[in-house]
Amino acid sequence: MLRRADALRNHERVVAAARELFAARGLDVTVPEVAARAGVGRATVYRSYPSKEELVLAVARDGFRSLQARTLAALAADDAYRALSD
Repeated sequence: MLRRADALRNHERVVAAARELFAARGLDVTVPEVAARAGVGRATVYRSYPSKEELVLAVARDGFRSLQARTLAALAADDAYRALSD
């Protein structure tokens, strides 16, 4: 699914804000707190993530995508272990 540029930017801001807040305070963080940290309205968050559980899954998926990208880049390097360690 293609997203408009502003929707993609909001998605990235929401996921980044959620990741930061969950890391700092755990899963007791509320969706309105995530929205405030991301600088978007609650409705913007709920439009993409109807429940907090879906927001948690989005953060986890983002982390796995990042790990996959770093792993694939390391495997393509001359010294995969060193590349992954770095």
